[in-house]
Amino acid sequence: MKPITFGTEGWRGEVARDFTFEGVRRVTAALADFLNEEGSAQKGVAISFDRRFLAEEFAKESARVLAARGIKVHLSRSYLPTPVLSWSVREYGLASGVMITASHNPPEWNGFKIKGPHGGPEYPERVKAIEELLNERYQEGASIPVIGFEEARESGLILDLNPRKEYLEWVSGLIDFEMIRQSAPRIAVDSMHGCSAGWTADILRSWGCTVSEINASSDPLFGGTPPEPKSGNLTELMALVKESDFILGIASDGDGDRLAAVDEKGNFFSPQRIMALFAKYLKEERGMDGGVVKAVSATVLLDLLAKAGGYKVITTPIGFKNMSPHMTPGAGIFMAGEESGAIGVTEHLPERDGIFNALLLTEIVSKYGMGPRGAIESIFKELGHFTFDRLDTRFDRSLMESISERVKNLPSPVELCGLPVTRVERMDGVKIFRDDNSWLMVRVSGTEPLLRLYAEGRSEEDVERLLQEGKKLAGI
Repeated sequence: MKPITFGTEGWRGEVARDFTFEGVRRVTAALADFLNEEGSAQKGVAISFDRRFLAEEFAKESARVLAARGIKVHLSRSYLPTPVLSWSVREYGLASGVMITASHNPPEWNGFKIKGPHGGPEYPERVKAIEELLNERYQEGASIPVIGFEEARESGLILDLNPRKEYLEWVSGLIDFEMIRQSAPRIAVDSMHGCSAGWTADILRSWGCTVSEINASSDPLFGGTPPEPKSGNLTELMALVKESDFILGIASDGDGDRLAAVDEKGNFFSPQRIMALFAKYLKEERGMDGGVVKAVSATVLLDLLAKAGGYKVITTPIGFKNMSPHMTPGAGIFMAGEESGAIGVTEHLPERDGIFNALLLTEIVSKYGMGPRGAIESIFKELGHFTFDRLDTRFDRSLMESISERVKNLPSPVELCGLPVTRVERMDGVKIFRDDNSWLMVRVSGTEPLLRLYAEGRSEEDVERLLQEGKKLAGI
C-alpha cells in the first residue's frame, strides 16, 4: 500500500488500490486525536458521502472509529452535497466534518475531505497537523479500535444528520426567490449523476421555475463521463438548452460544490464569466461591501471590475483552501472564486456551493430578464470582450522533472504572440500578462505528469494561439 499523503482538504486515491477501509480508519483516528488534543471533540463531527461506489460504507467506517473514541457522529442517511455538509458543521456548532468524496475525479476514485468548524475547507495548517499525526501514529497495519455500527446508534454515539429543511430555509433568506417565482424562468439542469441531484432542480421547481433535469439517477460510473462540469462533458446539456429554448443551463460536479452554465444560445458559459456576473451583480444590485479574493487562474475581469468599482482584489494560489481564510466575518471580502467553478459568497459560506450559486445565477437572469449571454454583454461593453479556455496535456512520467524545471525557470518574455508583455507572476506556475490584459498561465501538476495551460484573450483565435505557445514554452 502506498503511504497516505494529503492534498487539498485531505486524501484522495483509487478505490482498493490506494483508498481502502484500513486507510479510512487510519485517517479518521488521526482526525480524532487532533480534535481530542485541541479540546473540541466533545462538539461532535458530521459525516456524509457522495454517490460513488462504497462511499456510504466508507462513511460508516469512519463513524465507527470516531464513536469508538466516544466522539458523537452526525451521519447522514443519504448522500449530501459537500457544501450542505460544510453548512451543517457551522450551523450545528460541530468540531469538524468528513465528506467521503472524490469530487470531479473519475469513478474509480474516492476521497476523505475534512471540513472546519467555520463551515469551509479545513485550514491548511490544521490539515497538515492531522497528516503529521497520521504519519507519526498510524502507519500501515496499526491497530485501531472500532465499535459496531448498530451498537453505536443504540448508544447515541451515531445520530442522524438531515439538514435539508434548515438549509433550504437558510438559502431562501439569501436568494430573492419571490423575484424568481414571478419571472418563472425555464431552466435545464445537468446533475451529472452527482450530489446536486434532488437539490438544485427541486428547489427551482418549488420556486416556480420550469425545470428539465438530466443525469439525476444514481450511477457510480457517472454515465461514462467524469462528473466535471466543463464544456466537453456538457454536450447533452448544451443540446437540450438549444433545442428546447431554455434561458439557462446549469451543471454541477460530482459532490455539488462547483458550478458551470450554458447560455441561452446553447453555448458553454464558463465559470470565469459566472464570476464576473456575480461580482457585478453583488456589488451593484446587492450593494455588498468589500473586495474579492481569487485564485491566480481566475479571470482578469474581476481585476478590471474591481479597478472600476474602487475595491480590492486578493490573489492566491489555486485551491479554495487558500481563499477560504480570507472570507472570515469582517475581513472585507464578499466573494471568492477560481476558474474551475469553485465560487463562494461570504454572506452564505466561506465555501464553494454549486447549489447556492445555481440559485444566485437564476436570480440574476430573473432580475435582468435575459440569459447569461445577454447579461455578460454589459460587462464587455464596459471592459472589452474576453474569452477563456484551458488545455490539459499529459506527458510521459519520465519527463516530469525536466518539464517541471523548465516551467519553473521560464524566462520572462518581452512579447507573447505578437503583443508586449507587461508583467510575469510566479505565484503558482508562471502567468504572463500582455498589454491588452490578456494572459497565459503555464503550470505543471504537483502530483501527476500533466501540463495545465490557461489562457484568457480577446478572441477564441487569440486564446488558441496562446495555448499552443504555452505548449512550446513548456517543451511539449
